[in-house]
Amino acid sequence: QLAALEAAGYAAEAPFADQPPAWPSLAPPPSPPAPAEGADSEEEVEEEVDDQGFAVDDLEAALKASMTETKGRPPSPFDAGDAAAASASALARSGSAAGLRNLEGEYNCFLNVVIQSLWHVSAFRDAMRRWEPSAFAKKQDADVARALRDVFDALDASRDAATTESSPDAVVSASPPPSPQVPPGPAAPTALRAALSALLDGEGALFAEREMADASEALQAIFHAVHRACEPNVNGSPNPPRAERSQSRFREKKSARDEGFQKSNGARGAFLDEESGYRSLAHDIFGLDVEESVSCGSCVLKTHTLRYTKFLHLLPVAALNEACASLGEDDATKTSRAIRVVDARDCKSCDLDAGGCGRVQPLTHTVVRANGTPETFCVALTWETANADAATVRETVANVDETVSLCVAFGESDVRKKTASEVSSEVSPSSSREEWYALKCVLCYYGEHYCAFATADARRVRDGEEEAGKRRLWTLFDDATTKPVGAWEDVQTSCEKGRLQPCVLFYQKMRGDERDEY
Repeated sequence: QLAALEAAGYAAEAPFADQPPAWPSLAPPPSPPAPAEGADSEEEVEEEVDDQGFAVDDLEAALKASMTETKGRPPSPFDAGDAAAASASALARSGSAAGLRNLEGEYNCFLNVVIQSLWHVSAFRDAMRRWEPSAFAKKQDADVARALRDVFDALDASRDAATTESSPDAVVSASPPPSPQVPPGPAAPTALRAALSALLDGEGALFAEREMADASEALQAIFHAVHRACEPNVNGSPNPPRAERSQSRFREKKSARDEGFQKSNGARGAFLDEESGYRSLAHDIFGLDVEESVSCGSCVLKTHTLRYTKFLHLLPVAALNEACASLGEDDATKTSRAIRVVDARDCKSCDLDAGGCGRVQPLTHTVVRANGTPETFCVALTWETANADAATVRETVANVDETVSLCVAFGESDVRKKTASEVSSEVSPSSSREEWYALKCVLCYYGEHYCAFATADARRVRDGEEEAGKRRLWTLFDDATTKPVGAWEDVQTSCEKGRLQPCVLFYQKMRGDERDEY
């Protein structure tokens, strides 16, 4: 019967009244035939499409628009056409890695800036390459360290690929085989995000997937997870990348240090290696051992001694700007001295229980050098608002020096503690024990979104044909977008124009004649 109806020309209606006569196809349209020889060649070129048939340019634009809508972030000063101008060759010359993935709804920006900053700390990157979990490490901590190492490997591969492609001696293949281990394009922080979420799953899911979080808190969590993942094996020997010094040398230093601390009155607390019984790569590279105490200028007694290790030094932005205003703009060590002045604002009374006089005195913070100073000094800037005005941002970035000195910021404590107004000139910058650190990475926050600036080792800005040795090349990292910016002055200008609020500063220890570059 159906055959007879079709032969008679009858067409059956659609089974559903609202069904369209034809559903749109996701398959790419067939390629148009090649133009005949001599025909007009000014016709539109077919758009590039992906495997699902979507136009690549349209898809990227849609993702950017979606990110803007879901995050509520203002237009980034780097989202315009300048981002496209950052070619792979320019990125390779900067010595930096490619970007990191942050698809719609993933909210990975806070983690991406942490990963990029840690990757640019060469001592930490190299140590993580050699790291292997011990038998005593908890699975959650080992998963965080392992995921961080894997994403470092992906960034290494992207940097090496960009360097190879930009090299004039590189051999260009017609169809290069894809790497089975590291996919092309931005690296994915998915595994690390999942490991962080599992790490604090029982404490309110601070880093729950597909939710926004704080970059400085994520940085702290990674530091402590890596430290715990370096717990020694059963035989007590440290993991190879974790400690360059031997256990015997570590015990000698620890004994000498403990003997010196026994002379202080009422010492409380302990450094991280004393608490855990081992010294990790996180402690070696980022841990700052601090002794806090009250040195009374009246009864000449040292009380309230407290020892601890910290990975981030907190510095309120309002206090930083106020301290720098009192120090003067021409002071080359204003950031270091401001740290010292701000710390001295914390006061305690001379301990009566320890035989003190009870008078209120400023606290002294001294860096303990028995095990050496860290390779990287991290400062967390705390803001009173997430939407600072342009004037405050301008003042703050102007007060961030490219170099700091731990000796100036935490110098040796005297028996008689000077007042807070005298603290700024208490330590001479020419001290023989002074150690200088150069600004390496800056994490910034704006409009519920994070970006980062970083400088690669031994990379400089070129003025024409000549290399300016005192101007390190900085690169912007905004998720998958990477863009060479210029010298530190250009980074400051970018922060001012975009109202980018610096929230974490990474300072790396300088060696040899590096100090002459600044």
